[in-house]
Amino acid sequence: MKKKMEVPHNKTVCIMAGSKQPEQFRLPKDPKVEVEKSTMDDYLGFPRFVTGIKSLAGVLEVSSSTVNRWKASGLLDDATYQNGKYILFDVYGVLDILRVSNQKGRYNQSKYNHNM
Repeated sequence: MKKKMEVPHNKTVCIMAGSKQPEQFRLPKDPKVEVEKSTMDDYLGFPRFVTGIKSLAGVLEVSSSTVNRWKASGLLDDATYQNGKYILFDVYGVLDILRVSNQKGRYNQSKYNHNM
């Protein structure tokens, strides 16, 4: 029977004689909060949420047809909250999706020149 390894968040891991605790022993209090802070720092200058396709197109500086195409293909489903005609987009989520999406341009070549 395997035991699950538990990460001790509020427990003493080691006691050190010194004024500063090394970074490798510091555990985050709440991992979700630290991830959220890093994503907010990545997208300074962008609002967190926008309502409507035109608003998202204006923030991303693309046409509303492009946003409609992304939404219709299901690309933005994870960052879209819809109740009837009311559409709310999580801009940070949309930017993350677009950053990792594998879109192709004309002639099935990468849209961006990634030399690796």
